[in-house]
Amino acid sequence: MQSGRNPPAILDALGDPMRRVIYQRLVRGRSNVTALAKGLPVTRSAVSRHLRVLKDAGLVQAEADGRNQVYGPCGDGLAPLAAWISRMQGGGGREG
Repeated sequence: MQSGRNPPAILDALGDPMRRVIYQRLVRGRSNVTALAKGLPVTRSAVSRHLRVLKDAGLVQAEADGRNQVYGPCGDGLAPLAAWISRMQGGGGREG
């Protein structure tokens, strides 16, 4: 998968249903892996892997809190995708 803050990476990251659920939870409030994994049908390890993909796409950021990492959404993480959609709706601009 591509990394960085570009529409293909964002779409790839959000293309997975579990990552969408995790991202939606983080939009509602910052959390650590253990709290995110509660109530999900995946392990904490799987949640960590999903978070890595979301982070690589520029959608989430992590901050150390003692021995834990607390994750939250990047404030403008969806901006590249929104700009791309806007260009596509206008029928102009370049692809990518």
